[in-house]
Amino acid sequence: MSDLLGIGSSGLRAYRNALASVSDNVANSNTAGYSRRRIELTESPVSSGTSLLYRPQATFGGVETGAITRAWDQFKSADARLSGSDYGAASSRLTWVQRVETPRRKGGSIEHVLCQDADTLRWLSNQNCITPHVWSARRDRLDRPDHIVFDFDPEAGSDFSLVREGALLAGEALRELGLEPFAMVTGSKGIHVIAPIKRTREAPWVRERAGEIGVEIAGRSPDTLTTEWRKEKRDGKILVDTARNTYGQTVVAPYAVRAIAGAPVATPLVWEELTDAKLSARSWTLRTVAARLEEKGDPWADISGHAGTLPG
Repeated sequence: MSDLLGIGSSGLRAYRNALASVSDNVANSNTAGYSRRRIELTESPVSSGTSLLYRPQATFGGVETGAITRAWDQFKSADARLSGSDYGAASSRLTWVQRVETPRRKGGSIEHVLCQDADTLRWLSNQNCITPHVWSARRDRLDRPDHIVFDFDPEAGSDFSLVREGALLAGEALRELGLEPFAMVTGSKGIHVIAPIKRTREAPWVRERAGEIGVEIAGRSPDTLTTEWRKEKRDGKILVDTARNTYGQTVVAPYAVRAIAGAPVATPLVWEELTDAKLSARSWTLRTVAARLEEKGDPWADISGHAGTLPG
């Protein structure tokens, strides 16, 4: 997935290193001092590859970020653009951080930060950005998603084998539609199944079609899966969440670390790994994911090359 993200393996290592200093606290469940601040991003084609679009939300509000700031000190560069006041607290006057303005569905717009290099990713980590989230569209065509996503979201205490089975059923359904499924454990509770699609449909149509496919997937195992949004109506079943396909909505980015005990990482899978009974949503952590990448490579490295036409 590093190629798809446009930051390369060095960028992933930088992100991992920039967050490493907080991992001991996270592993000990001591996350009270660190914000779980959410950012949004989208892939964007540029000359060097595909990029990420971020928008920090909320403020620090006195949150202690000393450990992250100390980590950032490792990456102070001799480059003039990283000198002086250009790093540290977020500022609208940063000249080297690229921006993109995106329209809201109900009018107005939002300014995002475009991250397409390791330096910007490091800067974001210094802003207490721990878990990036990704759009379903790119900068040049924000209204045309380039993938469809199904989030298998279990309730606390659910049997994870049922989540794996649901993801496998989603794969079957997507292949029957002529699409290629990819899977990722989220680092939190569930599994995301994603299919890359050609950008031929607008976001509202894709959202509606995703809902229809989600109902069809849940119908393949009605005793274990549901599309019922209200928890009190799920009867303990696994939610097949398709709402993330709505314009402007986001899902956790591949290889993002979670600000929870053990610092688990959202990790792309080889599809066959879904049959592994030992698999869990938190199988890999900040400490172990790099070795996995070195040993097996990135299972999503060629994901954009599998884009198909979403029928309907």
